Amino acid sequence: LEEISKIVVILVYLLYKGAQVVNIERGSQMTTKLWWSLSTECRDIRLQEFLPEDARILFKLIDRNREYLKHLRAENPEKYPSYSAVHRSIAHPAESDRKRFGIWCRGVLAGMISITPLKERPWIAEVDYWVGEEFCGQEVATLATRAVVTKAHELVGANEIVACILRRNEASERVLEKTGFSLLQEDSQHRYFQMAAPVEQALVAEKTERRG
Repeated sequence: LEEISKIVVILVYLLYKGAQVVNIERGSQMTTKLWWSLSTECRDIRLQEFLPEDARILFKLIDRNREYLKHLRAENPEKYPSYSAVHRSIAHPAESDRKRFGIWCRGVLAGMISITPLKERPWIAEVDYWVGEEFCGQEVATLATRAVVTKAHELVGANEIVACILRRNEASERVLEKTGFSLLQEDSQHRYFQMAAPVEQALVAEKTERRG
C-alpha cells in the first residue's frame, strides 16, 4: 500500500507539473506583503511576498543569472525574457493559490521560493526555489526552504510537501536533504522528493545539522 501511495503521488505531481504556470497570491490589499525574518549568527535572511514594484529588481537578478539558471532550471529563464514578463507574472498571476516569496539576504534580493498546492490533492504542495550564483554555498536556500516548509500548513493548508529537481542539480539536492526531504522517485532527467509532516521533519533535520 505504501508503494501504491507513492506511485499515486508521483502521477498527480507529474500531471500538475505539465499544467504549471507562474502565480502569486495577494492579500485583500495590494500593498500588503506577507513576510518574516530569519536571523542567524552569520546571516540575516528575510522572506517577503513579491509586489509589482519588485519586478525590476527581480528581473535584474534573473537576467544576470540566465546561464547559471539554465544549467539548474531548464524553464525559469525562458519564463521571464523581459521586465514586462516579470511584472505581469506578479501583477496578474494566472493562479491564486501559489505563494511566492523573494529571498532577501542582508538587504539584497538573493532568489525566489514558492509553495503551491497540487490541484488534485491540495493537502500536498510543491516547493520550488532558486538563488543567484553569487549566493550559493551560504545556506541561503536551505534556511529559506526550511522556513517555508515549516509554515506550509499556515501558508497553503498542506500537510505534505514534494519537490522536483533536475538530476544534475546537486546543490538543490543537498538543500532538500538538509531540510528533511527523502528521495521518492527518479527518472532520466529528474529526481522527486517528498516530506510528510513537514514541521516535525524540518525541525529534526535542523537539529541533526546543528549536532553535525
